[in-house]
Amino acid sequence: MRKSNLLFWVILWLCAGGATAQTVKNPLSIVAEYNLKSDGTFANGDVLSAFGNYFKWAEVKNLSLPQGYHIPTKEELVVISGLYPFDQTTQSPYPDLSWKIDKTGDETVTIFGKTMTLNAHYYGEGKYVCYALRFKGGDNRYLSAFRWEAIFTDDDTDKTKIKGLKVTCRLLGAEGLSVDVKDLAKQEYWDTGNAADVVRYFPAAGYGNYTDDGTVMDQNLRGRYWSCTPRNEQETGAWGFGFDADFVMVYPWVATSHYCLRCFKNETEEPDKPIPADATISMELSKTGVAMSMNMAGPQKIEVDFGDGKRKLIDLAATQGVIEGKSVGTGVKIYAADVTNFRASNQMIKVINFKDMEKLRTLELGFNKLTSLSLEAMPELEHLNVVSNRIAAIDLTKSPKLKYVSLSKNFNIASLDLSKSKALEQLYVATNSLTSLNLDNVPEL
Repeated sequence: MRKSNLLFWVILWLCAGGATAQTVKNPLSIVAEYNLKSDGTFANGDVLSAFGNYFKWAEVKNLSLPQGYHIPTKEELVVISGLYPFDQTTQSPYPDLSWKIDKTGDETVTIFGKTMTLNAHYYGEGKYVCYALRFKGGDNRYLSAFRWEAIFTDDDTDKTKIKGLKVTCRLLGAEGLSVDVKDLAKQEYWDTGNAADVVRYFPAAGYGNYTDDGTVMDQNLRGRYWSCTPRNEQETGAWGFGFDADFVMVYPWVATSHYCLRCFKNETEEPDKPIPADATISMELSKTGVAMSMNMAGPQKIEVDFGDGKRKLIDLAATQGVIEGKSVGTGVKIYAADVTNFRASNQMIKVINFKDMEKLRTLELGFNKLTSLSLEAMPELEHLNVVSNRIAAIDLTKSPKLKYVSLSKNFNIASLDLSKSKALEQLYVATNSLTSLNLDNVPEL
């Protein structure tokens, strides 16, 4: 057992990334990994050369598809890329790979069966890579960092010949609100914290032209993929997803062209559980009349008793995850199911108890007046910040998935056992009274 004696200051660091895992599924995970073949199965092999087959849009509705998959709508395709409107009157941003871009706008997108209008911020430096913070809005459960990059052929000489497109999506959730889109352009952002990233490759398979013979054109120059959505009532065109070395967009094309198909999974967003009858978070404050401001992710709707015995309904989708109210007494209770993130720093909390926190990933209670904290029944907890409290002892062995722990400025912690925290990447325990620190079996630290 490794121990450090009379340890007053410890900072252990491993460049961990900015994403904290959530129970919410990554939006890009709904996209199949390979193109469709004419026999109703997926192509396989190298992800950038498995072209699959080419189809006219009229053929799409009669195809056999793999079980559990469907042809996406226009709004579903927006999960992959921003849309360039056919009428060009309300141009929303989309990935521009070869030109500089710094643009925000709204996108109407269907994610796991739910259609929403959410905000996006696209950024690129003209280096054949584009980045974005997308799906901002509501409770920000789907807020994600995106990266699109052209994969050039070995014999390319003029930045036009590509094997295909690589799309990476990192689910951030509400904590992504603090991320600067320009940080996404730094390679180190993507080199760390990427275990839960979802990547999809789209071959530059070209397309069959709109004449009857369907001669395949522009292989290793462009990629084109159909949706099931016509561009007009006459069905002379249809929406699809396309790219070359310069741009990526959802756009309506001529229906008689022959394009590839990328299926989407038949997955829908799980409905919220009912608001529980018993409090899941109970707090005792050090005084009354505290103007409280907390943040929560996971459920859409919760109820809060600010000390007057009345349960106030709060729609987290409408408040973007913010819980605000003035405490009437010293006891505050929150009734919420499937909480994934909870932040209540600087709220004058001296006692806090949790119940049914099996899905909790992030817990921040810094700058309060806590003398103890139980992590019982928090098996999924990954991010813990209780800096500047007065905690004397804490058992971290109940949360084996911890990646980030900040216990600095609690002053009285004398012993820590991190032997169960095999995933730990960052640890801050400065300004305590540590005489024992067990770091056995912590390979990532």
